[in-house]
Amino acid sequence: MQYGLNTSFDHSQVRGPLDVSSGWNLNLRQPILRNFWIDGTRRDILINKKRLKISEWQLRETLINTVSSVELAYYNLIQARENIKVQRAALEYANQLLRENKKRVEVGALAPLDEKQAEAEVARAVANLLVTEQSYAVALNDMKNLITQDFQNWRNVVLDPVETLVAVPASPDLPESWRRGLTLRPDLQQLKLNLEAQDINIKYLKNQLWPQLDLEGSYGHAATREQFRTALDDVIQDNNPRYSYGAVLSIPLGNRSVRYSLKAAKASSAQLLLQYKQLEQNVMVAIDDAIKLLQSRFQQVEATRQARLFAQDALSAEQKKYENGKSTSFLVLQAQRD
Repeated sequence: MQYGLNTSFDHSQVRGPLDVSSGWNLNLRQPILRNFWIDGTRRDILINKKRLKISEWQLRETLINTVSSVELAYYNLIQARENIKVQRAALEYANQLLRENKKRVEVGALAPLDEKQAEAEVARAVANLLVTEQSYAVALNDMKNLITQDFQNWRNVVLDPVETLVAVPASPDLPESWRRGLTLRPDLQQLKLNLEAQDINIKYLKNQLWPQLDLEGSYGHAATREQFRTALDDVIQDNNPRYSYGAVLSIPLGNRSVRYSLKAAKASSAQLLLQYKQLEQNVMVAIDDAIKLLQSRFQQVEATRQARLFAQDALSAEQKKYENGKSTSFLVLQAQRD
């Protein structure tokens, strides 16, 4: 409904006496067809509400990405630290073999070539240790960059995670994961809100195709006197009321611009719907792939752990054979790498 209230007080010199006129008038207008359920203002309000929700989902997406980046950087830091421990152990194995080979070469029980092989392995282990230490330094800086804005004062701070990398088996439920993915994915929800905003625009354009039929009414008072006070008293005392009512019908001829806009909006809505369906399916496929990959990775972790234990036993057996003169430095080095 549209309404308006106006008042007026004026005077004019006509043939001698001073004529003073005053009055007020209230106008009401109620659309019946076009702009009844929705008009341009209400459309903009509804669409802006959708855009506000889109902004909230964009903020949530930013928070999710930030938290994920920090968590991933934390695990990368733990991984880099554990890799240093592995390379230090490898260097210790290589140094131990080198010391044993030097003693055997000195007493003539071993050829100098075996000592050179052990020295080469020590050099290789040192190089690998330097690489892992550099990776740890990079992972540490990545972590600092994510948690502080004052990197200069944090440059010499050492962050030492209290946790270790432990693979805890998990069995996510696929239907529940799909439900959460389809309701909590920010990009999917943003596209859904864009589709809803486009539907609001289509509803508005459809309404603009209707003829315009408006009910109009007005009520007010007016007075004309020789003096201002008497004219104002007539208005206050409701001496000269006036009112009117009626209907106004406007039929557009052709209205091509609105029709073309409606066709374009429908085509855009259909395109958004296809994008939404495609993204929805991609989310479901990605979740299914992630669950299968998760299960496979847990199996790989367990298999790798068993392989490492077997390799450790093989190294111990190879070292005993070497001490008894039944193996070579090359086989011991190969077992150490394994």
